[in-house]
Amino acid sequence: MACSTREDRAQKEAALAFERLENQLRGELQKAMKEGGPVHAISVCGSISPALAESSSTAGMQLRRVTDRPRNIGNRADSYEMTVIAEWKKMIDAGQKPGLHMGEEEGQLRIMKPIRIQGQCLACHGPVASLGKELKAALAEKYPEDKATGYEPDELRGAFSATFKQ
Repeated sequence: MACSTREDRAQKEAALAFERLENQLRGELQKAMKEGGPVHAISVCGSISPALAESSSTAGMQLRRVTDRPRNIGNRADSYEMTVIAEWKKMIDAGQKPGLHMGEEEGQLRIMKPIRIQGQCLACHGPVASLGKELKAALAEKYPEDKATGYEPDELRGAFSATFKQ
């Protein structure tokens, strides 16, 4: 089925917003890692990520970074996003590579892009045994219910998610 003009525009807008958010966040985290290592990076990520998502949102589109294994509970995927993430995990298990997802929920257009774990992400999201003592202490203090460790390279971390208002 061909996409409508509205869907085409939304897909282009979301793709640009996802790329901009991803690049800005990566840049800020790389800078934070150079300035103060993983402990500083988790502090920066916790404050800058929501602000970047908000500034990347528009009057008609709400942008978020979400996951099924949140560090910050504010990034927990909603039920729609959880379903898409679960579908992507099944695809990965079957040897397929998930891509951009577009669907509708309650009359709102939803677009999601998978986030995969890159090498630099492992400093804060890798196996618990590989995390430094100072980082573990900082995570326990700032995020006592952290579920965002234990990842391996290229594993699905979550998604960039855009909801378009009617």
